[in-house]
Amino acid sequence: MVRTSRGGMGLSRALLGLIVVLLVPLLFSVAGSAPAASSPGDRAGPANSGAVLLSSSVPTNVTGVTLGITTDSPAICIAATGNCPIQTGIVHVTLSALVGSGTISAWPAVQMLFVLETTPYDGVYDPSAGVPGGDPCGDAQYGYGTLCEESNGVPFFVANAGAIAASIAAAHKFTNMSFGLVDFFATGDQFDAGGGAYYHVDVPNFLNKSSFPTAVTASFQQKTLGGGFILPRSDLKENFLHSSSITALYGGLEGAGINWSAGTHHVIVLIDSTAPRDAHYPENYCVSPAVTPAGLTSCLAPSCEPPNLLPGGIFVPECEGWIKSNTSNASADIGALALQAPLCISSFGANCTVDAVNLYGTPTDPGSPSWAESGGSGGPANWTADATSILHAGCDIAAATGGSWDGPNWYSCPNGQFGTLKLVSHGSAAEPDVTNPSLLAALENVSVGDPGGVFPAAGNLNHPMFLFVPYGSVSVAPNANFVETCTNATGVAFSCEGPTRFSFGETTAYGWNVSSSPSTNGLRAGDSWSATFDIEALAPPYGTVPIDACITLECKIAGSGPVLGNYTDTRYRAYEGSLVTALSFPIATIEVQPNGFGGGLAPPGAPVSGIPVGTPGAGGTPPPTSAPPPAAALPTPAVAVQSITAGTIAAGAIRLGIRGASVDVKTATPASVKGKKRRSATPTHVGRWI
Repeated sequence: MVRTSRGGMGLSRALLGLIVVLLVPLLFSVAGSAPAASSPGDRAGPANSGAVLLSSSVPTNVTGVTLGITTDSPAICIAATGNCPIQTGIVHVTLSALVGSGTISAWPAVQMLFVLETTPYDGVYDPSAGVPGGDPCGDAQYGYGTLCEESNGVPFFVANAGAIAASIAAAHKFTNMSFGLVDFFATGDQFDAGGGAYYHVDVPNFLNKSSFPTAVTASFQQKTLGGGFILPRSDLKENFLHSSSITALYGGLEGAGINWSAGTHHVIVLIDSTAPRDAHYPENYCVSPAVTPAGLTSCLAPSCEPPNLLPGGIFVPECEGWIKSNTSNASADIGALALQAPLCISSFGANCTVDAVNLYGTPTDPGSPSWAESGGSGGPANWTADATSILHAGCDIAAATGGSWDGPNWYSCPNGQFGTLKLVSHGSAAEPDVTNPSLLAALENVSVGDPGGVFPAAGNLNHPMFLFVPYGSVSVAPNANFVETCTNATGVAFSCEGPTRFSFGETTAYGWNVSSSPSTNGLRAGDSWSATFDIEALAPPYGTVPIDACITLECKIAGSGPVLGNYTDTRYRAYEGSLVTALSFPIATIEVQPNGFGGGLAPPGAPVSGIPVGTPGAGGTPPPTSAPPPAAALPTPAVAVQSITAGTIAAGAIRLGIRGASVDVKTATPASVKGKKRRSATPTHVGRWI
């Protein structure tokens, strides 16, 4: 299997910048809404929509995002002649956007696949099999029917699948969460008597918190566990210190029988109490209560994952590593696969997150009586070595993929993270204790990964993150000198994309994305985005006219409106990841002066207001022949448009607050683009969703 590795005109005297602060992948809601616009292209939306920013935590205090549009001159000469009192035929415009540092962040949608282990100590031991091995509690003469320190992890999960899904969804209330399930345990080696599943799909379609528990019961409990909580013939002839966890994770990451969606971030939650078959995590069965096979020559569990063919034709290569390769292929390990698997690359974030929850039971507790009384040799040092290998493996896979780890509260990972799980007695085999508060809390707090500013496509895949639509006789200059600037919260610039040209009738508009790749098209809290370019006025009317097509109340007062249903906007996905909101930029105006006939008067016979304000698509010159072919006109998307209340606009900027939180209004200044190299040619960047 081959894996793909990841991975003209100079500045004029007056610099006018158009800075569009994109509230990109970040979550924000608009503070208040104004009356909906009455133009045919206007669409009204809910008063509290939010865009999705990304981060694993949701701050209590949310600031907001500021959208701005400014010019470097209050006036312009008509027809770019410079032959008028202001003597300026070209004006620089800046669109700006600044994401508040406290902006709420969350993935818009997450699919979470539980990968659940079913070895005897995970809570599915079958006492009727009559093979307790060296475990003193499993002997039928004691009447317990369960093993010493047998975790109730599997019974708890089955009985509480709904509560688990609901608690995770509640912990990520701005994310559309859905859930799937696979189970596993078998190894087919000398420590496994056979008959188990290396990888078994229970819930292939990701379901919401309401539907998931029903599917778990109907598939996993009824079919795999026979309607109860016992896995038939699960005894200490089966493996319980190592398992097929590498095969299970490989299948999950590659989508073997799993219906992952590209429109989500992919998360796997591994729930187990064993080590992977990897030489870095050795397991010694001779110091355990296992039934030792006759003629056994080595007590160590195999350290190489055998090849396997999974549903969908997914092939697991031999000796796949855990977080380090065991072969000449440097990326042949699960940690690398989470970053390189095609389904992971195509998901939001361009990676998969793996969380590990190591159950508290005999395999992960060297103090369990199952070790001390099993009759094995080697003593506590070997018991601790076995348990530590298991827990270390859980810590490692979480750290390698940006996930979280939890486990027994006696252990801490190399990074200092302490486990929080407490030992809970399993209870009887037929009626186990299905309460486990610390395990519920651990699952509720599993990580969904750090979104890191990734912004998902907002509905219409052909609509850019930012769009500038000129209005009336105003047009983007043929040699527009586009400059884009992206800066992080600490003031360090990073690369961002140039514009793409769009045509709406006779009006030429331009759109921008931070990146042409959907998986990286976004900003973090504290980041800013800006675009500067030149505009000109090609025809009357004279006097103060709108620069941009926009649909706020102030835009209407100034005489602006949509052009064939399109306007200067930013688009973002709402809290639950389905509603797409289009937010209009504020109005910017400029005084158009006639050329210099008779001291600034219009030439004889020329109308002073030949084209009324508010006429879309008027004027404009065709783009230069060197320009890229225009993109198709954007179809009118099914979006919610948030109008802005009067009072939120000041100095050419819109202030966006979240849940009443205040945010300073910021206005773009020419200084924001000083020193930046300009492009004299018409843009050739694609810079839109593909």
